[in-house]
Amino acid sequence: MKIKLLCIALTLVFAAGGAWAGTISLNFSENSGNQPFAGGSLIGPLKTDSTYWNTTDTRATGDLVTGTKTGLIDQTGTDTGASVEWDSANTYWNNDGTGDDEHRLSVGYLDDWDSGNGNGPVITFSNVPYPVYRVYVLIASDQNQGSTPPTFQYRNCRINGQWAFGGDASTTATAYGTINNNNTNNGEWWTEIVPGVKVGNYFTYVTSGSTLSIVAQRNSGTLRGCITAVIIEELFVARNPDPADGALDVALDKVMTWTAGSDPNTTGHHVYFAESKALVSARNASVYRGLKAKGNESYNPADSGISLEKDKEYFWVVDESVNNSGTAPADANTIQGLVWSFRSIRTLPDITGQPQSVTTVDGMDASFSVTAVNPLTGNASGLSYAWKAVGSPTVLSTGPVLTLYSVTAASEGQYYCTVTNATGPKDTNAVSLSISKKVVFWQFNETSGSTASDSSGNGIAGTVGTAAVWASNNGHSGKAGDHALYLPGSADAFVKALDVNLTGKPVDDIFKGTSSWSINLWVKFDGKPALTNIAGFGDCDGTGAEENGNDATDRYFASWINGTLEFEVGTDGFWPETPLIDGDWQMLTLSYDATSKTGVMYFNGDAVSTKSGLTLADTTENAFKINSGLLVVYGGVPGQLKGWVDDFCVFDGALTANDVEYLYAGYVCTAIPEYDVNGDCVLDMADLLDVLDNWLDCALAPTSACP
Repeated sequence: MKIKLLCIALTLVFAAGGAWAGTISLNFSENSGNQPFAGGSLIGPLKTDSTYWNTTDTRATGDLVTGTKTGLIDQTGTDTGASVEWDSANTYWNNDGTGDDEHRLSVGYLDDWDSGNGNGPVITFSNVPYPVYRVYVLIASDQNQGSTPPTFQYRNCRINGQWAFGGDASTTATAYGTINNNNTNNGEWWTEIVPGVKVGNYFTYVTSGSTLSIVAQRNSGTLRGCITAVIIEELFVARNPDPADGALDVALDKVMTWTAGSDPNTTGHHVYFAESKALVSARNASVYRGLKAKGNESYNPADSGISLEKDKEYFWVVDESVNNSGTAPADANTIQGLVWSFRSIRTLPDITGQPQSVTTVDGMDASFSVTAVNPLTGNASGLSYAWKAVGSPTVLSTGPVLTLYSVTAASEGQYYCTVTNATGPKDTNAVSLSISKKVVFWQFNETSGSTASDSSGNGIAGTVGTAAVWASNNGHSGKAGDHALYLPGSADAFVKALDVNLTGKPVDDIFKGTSSWSINLWVKFDGKPALTNIAGFGDCDGTGAEENGNDATDRYFASWINGTLEFEVGTDGFWPETPLIDGDWQMLTLSYDATSKTGVMYFNGDAVSTKSGLTLADTTENAFKINSGLLVVYGGVPGQLKGWVDDFCVFDGALTANDVEYLYAGYVCTAIPEYDVNGDCVLDMADLLDVLDNWLDCALAPTSACP
């Protein structure tokens, strides 16, 4: 009997020709009634005994919106010390069947609707015991189960802050809706997704660290971000690099060393080394430096005829050869390692913080900055700076910061800084200054007529409805000559510009889904708004139901039944529950950055809602509209816009928080002076008057001292 037990133990240790590797498997069960694992079945991509799957159904029954699970076990039932927390709108189950453990595994999944964090499901593992590991993210969805083909687009997912499919938030991968579909098409229950190459139902990502963060995107139309299970698999990669990953000032005669992976069948180490991270990451044959036998965990660049040079960054990776496996990426017996880097002895200035590109609006100040260290002194002393526009010899600033005041379209271009020490100069990256230009700007400073003139210079005049009333000296600024337009709550009180053609205009085509834009306007309601279509562009006619149908490409402000602010973006939107104000001017702003797929809503200059992962379609009607139609929704009675509107403007870029503050207040306050009671960034007589008024009210100043 003892001999038999020993054989079982050795089988565990040396299964699959290698050392025993740990795995932690977690399944998100919808409830303990429809998904208990019977035990004994080998399920999942790694065929783990269902007895040793960690399942969330042991925590509670019903919907699991947020949860915590401690004491996660591995595939032998051993407590690993790891724990997990998750956050999701709900845990649902699909109709994939529960007849066996394999199907039970795929039934429950974390809902990919927004759970209040702007994302879909968020999962965080703590105290992961493996130095390096592969993460398996298993997906399951009832999306397109009965369709042909039975697939859907899975949205990119961030693992420890990196996109799992590469690229950015817009990257997707085609996946199967159920494991039945996958089995029909691939002959097995589980297949790894290879974006653009292979349709499957799980994807992997290699990472390290005791904390594992998985952030999925919320759904967007038919694009999904659901998760049914996560597996963490220990990897026997090479580790403990010397120089350490990210090391600085490495000697030019350095011999690189590492610790071999712990697989007993490792026979050698494939080494790649170069200045190009891309070539090393791709295991390009041009940077392959040979096979080192097991027991010789070192590499000297001089052996390859390479002399390390000062002020250079180098990249290297060591792949473990198991049972004499080759260098081909397709060789399953080669264990690919992590890419490491180091920097040789520095003598030139070390740019530790590159300047960043800036996008702003006319009249704003724009600043670029650089941080650098002088290796000769260990700090920033002994450095000089020279900022220039690309292609111009003129020095614009001799400090670490370049500020361009009151920028205009003529300020657009690329800028860089040359940082110099006693050894020589080093240039920063060239970065861009872009001006978000006004596409349309209705100031409503006319006092009569049926036309709202366009102050943007693009000639996009608005047609004013017959029931609208010009309101002299009633603009949001309160100054003489600042007029507004009053809309009395009638379908004939509107402003519209239809069939807008931006071809040949000096602005981006904001009607394209790939374009950045911002919309800004002032409104003063005459009566508490409810279910009111306020203003925007695109179809913007309120004829669709629940943000689909005819409204699928809208971008417009609206109010909800309870008088709170909304912004509809096609099939998505912003619902921050911010109350709209009756009888006072308020500024509404929405900024959309097409590069990051992120939108930010502002109310009176303050950000109130942010959404990431927004993918927009082209608009189907190139139009700008104010009070363009009744909203069609479930519940409530829609009404026409009743109140005053002023300074409706759409920009062809994403406004920053400073831009919005500038539009709201007319200035940007980088530091509030002491005793600036009214918060206008200036210490003046107005502050004294506020103090006096406060003193008359309660005999205490400042206001915070009043009970």
